[in-house]
Amino acid sequence: TGERPPVKDATGPLQESGSPLASAMPFDCQGTRCRVPAWMPRLLFIAGIYHLLFAVGAMAWPNLCFDWAGIPRPNHPMLWRAAGLLSAVFGVGFLIASRDPIRHWPLVLLGFAKATLVIGLLLFSIIAKELPTRTLWLALFDDFIWWFPLAAILWAAVQAHVGRPPTREEPLTVAEASEIYRLSSGETLA
Repeated sequence: TGERPPVKDATGPLQESGSPLASAMPFDCQGTRCRVPAWMPRLLFIAGIYHLLFAVGAMAWPNLCFDWAGIPRPNHPMLWRAAGLLSAVFGVGFLIASRDPIRHWPLVLLGFAKATLVIGLLLFSIIAKELPTRTLWLALFDDFIWWFPLAAILWAAVQAHVGRPPTREEPLTVAEASEIYRLSSGETLA
């Protein structure tokens, strides 16, 4: 039983990914390494670095964002520093996920949930007139820019888990899946 050659992605170069799916359903894989579009790991790496830099900024200059937004400084800068520490945790998570976006989809989901909740909280605070509209720029760099790419990575993970890897337009046919799926004994279903 020979291995299938990997399918090339028409959208750009592919990066190998050590997904656990490779052992159960080795689509577009070579050995135990599956391929994902190269933008996914790159974006997660950039998001990780951004969140780490944001954390450093929040720790070193806790009032800077508030001054730029023209809103009153918090009474307790320690709370903003704590938000910076949380950003550092997300940064580390994104750096880990950049090594294998499909396998580390839960880390991507946490980042997506954080972005969604922050956007929702900010919009609620603006509607409730607790914050001026000009504070939306704070969420632009910290949440809005990551929301759609993280959603796309999560969608690719869902598709991969149901048999449509991110480097393939169509799902595997039953015959293809039966041929390449391997039981723990090494037997195929075909």
